Amino acid sequence: MSNAPIGDPAGDPSPRPRGQTTPRGPYSGVVVVMGTMHGKQDQVAPVFAEVLGARVLAPAGIDTDRFGTFTGETARTLTPVAAVTAKARLAMAMTGSPYGMASEASYGMRYGVLPVHEEVLNFIDDTRGIEIVEGLNTPGAPGVPRLVGAVSHATPGVPGSPRLITGTAAALEAAREFGFPAQGAVVTTMAAGRLHVSGKGLDDVEDLIRAVQGGLKLSDTGQVCVEPDLRAHLNPSRRQALTCLAERLARRLATPCPACQAPGYGKTAVLTGLLCRACGLPTDLVAADVHRCAACGHQHHVPRPQRRAEPQWCDYCNP
Repeated sequence: MSNAPIGDPAGDPSPRPRGQTTPRGPYSGVVVVMGTMHGKQDQVAPVFAEVLGARVLAPAGIDTDRFGTFTGETARTLTPVAAVTAKARLAMAMTGSPYGMASEASYGMRYGVLPVHEEVLNFIDDTRGIEIVEGLNTPGAPGVPRLVGAVSHATPGVPGSPRLITGTAAALEAAREFGFPAQGAVVTTMAAGRLHVSGKGLDDVEDLIRAVQGGLKLSDTGQVCVEPDLRAHLNPSRRQALTCLAERLARRLATPCPACQAPGYGKTAVLTGLLCRACGLPTDLVAADVHRCAACGHQHHVPRPQRRAEPQWCDYCNP
């Protein structure tokens, strides 16, 4: 049952400080396997250890790229929730663990001008038949792709369109604009009519220059695109989002259902209809959060602090 709002094992949490006790709860001492090949367990494991007393490990040799890559070698055809479920299930199948989790990121434009990063993190507990999903939307993106190979400019009237610049020095300048080398880089080009990845996972100046030079030799157009590597292990802002989501998910898993005591009770939806302060009619603003149990379906509504909407948000008062 899903409940969504909206290897060498790696990532073993560090030993607890002497004198600090392990949290008691349904997940104390369990091992949760995470479907990742990009080190995401490093952001989740410390939080799960502190809040739940659980260990988070990533199976050796897991291939989550089969579900899609940012650079397009494999198409990303699944929805974010379907992708995290598939990744978590893969880790569980590889290890035999009844507890699994995974994350998925999407980057897009809101209102055509505002870059937004959406991160989804799930947790599957087959012993209880539940799946918990948490999501986080944050404004911004690591950076804008830049074309290298000739002197030009961004496409007029197209926000976020690649800017055409020239030479390896300019490529390095473009990469540094999005935080290179702390933020990793990717170099792609069109070669023989197809997208070619000249280099990714680039966090070294010499490697970046080699990738740019190699891509220019193969390019159909004499251009390459330098852009941020969006994978978690090379993306500091994404790692921050993962830590935030891990904290939210862990605290939700530590919250029992008031009806059946199953873990994972928390916000799954919102109710609109906040009443207008002037006329009393419902508006499209959120009036309450819906908290629900993934196991038994028990739910209750938590009113938002704002009890009335201003008339400017009312279709009757401000048509």
